Amino acid sequence: MKLSVLAFDFDGVVADTMCFLGGLAVSLLCEEYRMSRSDAQTAYRLTTGVSFRDQLERLFPGSPLNTLVCRRFRLLRDSRYESLPEVPGVQGVIGELVRRGYRCVTLSGTESHVVSGWLQVRGGKLASLLEVLCGDKSGELRRLGSSGPVVFIGDSLEDAVTAARAGARFVGYAGPGAVTRSEGFEALGLERVTRITDLLVVLP
Repeated sequence: MKLSVLAFDFDGVVADTMCFLGGLAVSLLCEEYRMSRSDAQTAYRLTTGVSFRDQLERLFPGSPLNTLVCRRFRLLRDSRYESLPEVPGVQGVIGELVRRGYRCVTLSGTESHVVSGWLQVRGGKLASLLEVLCGDKSGELRRLGSSGPVVFIGDSLEDAVTAARAGARFVGYAGPGAVTRSEGFEALGLERVTRITDLLVVLP
C-alpha cells in the first residue's frame, strides 16, 4: 500500500542547521554547566530530537540555569537562523515526492514562528510544499497516523525512538551535517540513507 504521509524532521533534514545549532549548544553546555567539550558533544548528540529546553531538562533536571541558558540559546540562534541554507537537494526531492502523491509535512521542536520564518526567507518552494507542525513530534505522528501510514525521516536516534512510539516507519538520514552517522543507525538495525536523493528510491 502506498504511504500517504511523509514527515521530515526540520533541523538537519530540511534545513542544514545542525552544525550551527550543535556548536552553539555545546559552547553553552561547556560555559554554563562546566562540561568538557567531549562530554558536551556526546550529551547534545544523544538528546537531539527534542527542543533544546527539553534537552536541558533531561541533562540537568530542575537546574535553575536551564531557563537562562535556553533564553541565551534562542537569542543566539535567532541572530543567524534565517541565513542558514537548506539541506542540498531536499527541495527537489520533496517536490518529486509531492508529485508522486505523497503528503509532506515537517516536524520540529523549534518554535513554529522560527520554522515558518526560515521557510519564507530561505525555503523557496519548500514553503508551498510542506505543512509545518511544531511541538510534540510523537503526538503529531500519532495524529497523522490515525488516517493512514506515516514515514518519519529524521537524523537522530531520538527521532527513531519518537517514530517507534508513534508506530511510524522510520528512515534515518545520515548525510553531511546530520547528527547521527550511518553506522549509528546501522548498529540498531534501522533503515537509513546517506544521500537525500536516496529517499526517491526507498519511497517509490
